[in-house]
Amino acid sequence: HVDIFNAQGVVEIQTRQLYKLKAKLDVLLMEYPVTIVHPIPATKTLVWVDPVTYEATKERKSPKRGSIYDSVKELYGLKDRIGHPNLSVALIFYDMRETRWLNGWSPDRKKGSVRHDREPVAWIETIYLGSRQDYLQFLPVGLSEPFTVKDIVQKTPLNERNASLLVGLLKHLKLIEQVGKMGRSYLYQRTH
Repeated sequence: HVDIFNAQGVVEIQTRQLYKLKAKLDVLLMEYPVTIVHPIPATKTLVWVDPVTYEATKERKSPKRGSIYDSVKELYGLKDRIGHPNLSVALIFYDMRETRWLNGWSPDRKKGSVRHDREPVAWIETIYLGSRQDYLQFLPVGLSEPFTVKDIVQKTPLNERNASLLVGLLKHLKLIEQVGKMGRSYLYQRTH
């Protein structure tokens, strides 16, 4: 089963756990172009609803903003398939409205609460990752070379673990290479 099959090929929509598509991709990529659509909330508006009275709080915007870096962990799970000529990824950024029940364990009943609904409100932007070169946009602007994983952490919202996954993905795609060591940190630069 696939989400969409048309004249352009196959479209699979996956919000998380992209690695679960591996077996399906191994079959589909032999015959069809496949686009994985990975939605990422750019902004989120929260509404809390009392489960007894059904009264809703005023909408509140979450301070968290989505970015391409939210996809690093997911893309790393597909690193062996990325670069296949029939595979592309579309990162869809959208505004989302999330409704949660006020039934949590904290005094304000928010921590530990249950999500009731999530709905897309508006499309913001689509970033297409088709060729291997498209993945170079994950390297932050102003990153000097050679660089370390810690340099990426300083210039992106990634923590050290996910910055290491990004380096692993870019190395696997042969977009960067290890060029030495500085103390206990490996040095990397773009391949030319």
